[in-house]
Amino acid sequence: MTLDRRNLLLGAGAVALGSALPRTAIASTSVERRFDILRKSSKLGTQRLRVSRAGDQLEVLVDIKIDVRLLGLPLYKYTMSNREVWSRGRLVSMVSDTNDNGTKEYVRAERSTGGISVKGSGYEGVISGTPATTTYWTKAFLKRPVWINTQNGEPMNVPVRKRGAEAFPFRTGQISANRYDCRGDLDTLDLFYDANDEWIGNQFIARGETARFVTSSFGGAMAPLWG
Repeated sequence: MTLDRRNLLLGAGAVALGSALPRTAIASTSVERRFDILRKSSKLGTQRLRVSRAGDQLEVLVDIKIDVRLLGLPLYKYTMSNREVWSRGRLVSMVSDTNDNGTKEYVRAERSTGGISVKGSGYEGVISGTPATTTYWTKAFLKRPVWINTQNGEPMNVPVRKRGAEAFPFRTGQISANRYDCRGDLDTLDLFYDANDEWIGNQFIARGETARFVTSSFGGAMAPLWG
C-alpha cells in the first residue's frame, strides 16, 4: 500500500496575555501537540508539533514518522524534520529535511528584501508577500492565498472555504470543530479547528480511503502564541 504523498504530508497557555503588557515582556512559552496518523482504523505514524514563543519570535518544530507494514514487512517509510522561525506574522526562515521512502527532499528558505528566498528539491526562487506554510498550526494561514510546501519548497495556491461545524475525532472521543476545505494545489485537504481556533487535525483521501491526523496529546493552547 502506498499513500498519496501530496495529500498526506502537506503534510504541523490557554489564556492570551493581556494587551497591556508590552510585547517584549512576553515570557518564553512552549506548547507541544502530538497527532496519530490514521487510515481507516490503522495507525500509520505520528506527528510531533512544538511551537515556542519568546518576545516577537516564534519557533515551530515538526517531526513526522510514518512506517507502513504488511505482515511485519515494510511497505512505506517517511520521515520529516522541519524548523520554522516567524516574527510578527512573517516567515523568517525554514529548514526542512524529508526522506520519502528513500527519496530525499529538502527546503532552505530565508526572508530577503524581495520576499522569501527558497532553495528546495522542488523549487528555487523568491516567493513574494507573506506566504503561509503547510504546517497548518495557526488558523491565520487560512487567510493567505499562497503556502510553501514544507517538503520541497514549492509555492502553492490554496483557496479555502469554510464548511461549518461537524464532529471530528479528538484523543479518545469526538468534539465539534469548524471544517475548512483547502483545494487548489493541495488537491483535497480538510482542516479542523476547535471553538478556540486550535488546530486539532485534518482529513484527506488516500487511495480511496479517508485518512486523518488526529490529536493524541493536546499539551495546551497554541493559538495565543501567534499573538
